[in-house]
Amino acid sequence: MRTILTCLFMILGLSISLQAQNTDVAFKLYTNLYYLNADPIPSFASGWGQFKGLTPAVTLFDGDAYHELEFSNLRFSRDNRQLEEQRSFLVGFRYEYGQVIDLGWGGENLTTSIGGAARFYHYNQSITPKQTSSFESSIKQNKVVFAVVPRLLYRLNDSFSIDLNTSISVVSAGFETTFYDNPLISEQNRDNTTFDFDILFFSSPLLRLGIVYHLSN
Repeated sequence: MRTILTCLFMILGLSISLQAQNTDVAFKLYTNLYYLNADPIPSFASGWGQFKGLTPAVTLFDGDAYHELEFSNLRFSRDNRQLEEQRSFLVGFRYEYGQVIDLGWGGENLTTSIGGAARFYHYNQSITPKQTSSFESSIKQNKVVFAVVPRLLYRLNDSFSIDLNTSISVVSAGFETTFYDNPLISEQNRDNTTFDFDILFFSSPLLRLGIVYHLSN
């Protein structure tokens, strides 16, 4: 919880300082539609069907370039089953840097751009058995997913825009630690940490729609 509050204050402080410098700053709310296999989906709720959202972001427009920071994941659950209790927690952030690309179509209200994004997330799941014949276990993941993000931004007026983009994951990397508290196993062998590196090109795309509010008009 401390990490979550710290990051929220960092985002708020960044947006206030940037606005004070008379830069073009915008707040966004994203909703996400995934197809094929995208995990974890940016989400603050369990969602319905394939729709997940909404997730907040702050964007700094600097000429033909932009920086974006999104609080992309916050999910936690507690499932009290007959034989065990399961708890899970997921938190994630995404940073993106991009450049405007002039395609020569769409008029002055439509902006096309392409960006590169890194999405960091931490996932923790623990299982506590209710029977003495079973043992406590857990899984912890700390990973980053790199993606290419082509996007369209349509300016509705001085204050609001519509952002349509797709996030195409390219590579994921990170560490996963599993723990099994079996007293028959030595303590040093009860947990196992592995490094994962996966090529995900076109395997987990996201279609994202954002509502943009511009602080600097």
